[in-house]
Amino acid sequence: MDGPRADLSEAALRRAGLERLQALLPEGWHLQPSPAEIASDPGVDPVIYILGPSGGTQVIVVARRHLTPRGVEGLLRGPAEALRRQSRTPLLVVAPVLSARTRQRLRDAGILYLDLTGPTFLTMASPGLHVELAGPSRAAAPRAASGPTLRGPRAGRVLRLLADVVPPYGVGELARAAGVSLAYTSRLLEGLDAEALLTRGRRGRVEAVDWAGLLRRWAEAYALLRTHTGVGAIARHGVPAVLDALRGQAGPWAITGSYAAVRLAPVAAPALLAVYTGDPSAWLEPLQLLAAPSGHDVVLLRPADRFVYARAHEADGLRYAGPSQVALDCLTGPGRMPAEGEALLTWMAAHPTGWQLPALAALPAAPDPG
Repeated sequence: MDGPRADLSEAALRRAGLERLQALLPEGWHLQPSPAEIASDPGVDPVIYILGPSGGTQVIVVARRHLTPRGVEGLLRGPAEALRRQSRTPLLVVAPVLSARTRQRLRDAGILYLDLTGPTFLTMASPGLHVELAGPSRAAAPRAASGPTLRGPRAGRVLRLLADVVPPYGVGELARAAGVSLAYTSRLLEGLDAEALLTRGRRGRVEAVDWAGLLRRWAEAYALLRTHTGVGAIARHGVPAVLDALRGQAGPWAITGSYAAVRLAPVAAPALLAVYTGDPSAWLEPLQLLAAPSGHDVVLLRPADRFVYARAHEADGLRYAGPSQVALDCLTGPGRMPAEGEALLTWMAAHPTGWQLPALAALPAAPDPG
């Protein structure tokens, strides 16, 4: 198939999904009724059989032209889910495209899925069958229709606060703390609500935030070395000498990435030192660095927004970015940094009071825009 077909009717979508499913089945396996029989009878029952050499099993097939993470909750309250629980029959969702967040929520609910762009999760014990295909590129994932993109400084400010501060708080409070407009904050929260990344109460008040899911979702629209202007460099006398030189530097700067993550959640010896600075080129000589487009062990980053310095903290004379910023940066960094980011998320979940604030009123003064 050339691409996702959101224009298909649910009946046509279901047939297209079953045609793809038939093509994915191992030799000797087939569907009953077949996709051709379903095509000739649009009113055919939504229950199909997946038959293999040693037997078969029933599957309830549900087609959705558009399914958001929040929409999974509606699916779990629908008639197909009631039938699944009553008959213990697996439920398979077919859709033109499913975001990574939606696919994860389906899996968490024990629901199988087939995304026409490729991602597939089909597993059953009897007869034994497991089909799993990885997700599409980021570009193929749909963004929330009701909210703006997660790219840019305005989104970053709101997202950092949502991760760092325990709810509840109102839209206006959040907008003021982030230094962005009320209208923008409201639209962003609507999109995050549609993706089930937060829960809202009366008048849109934020009552709960899935901060780990939020950071992973933000990482889909962010990249450490592309979002910020960077200069790669080689430490002339080794990274420890660079760290010693940093201790004497004035002005805004903060360590992020591996060297910040391993302080809290050690995985392995860090390989790349990433530092937010003002003008990266001006820091090369004071830190005894040699600019190098490749093979570098240090990267100096001019932040896209000064909010990366929010909630930075000092330890042993060094300044480190806040854990939520470090986790985001690691999730989108090179090498083993994504694994370091996941390890840091695990630490953050186990030590929420070690990095989250109890209320917006506990925030220090926000960094100046820049």
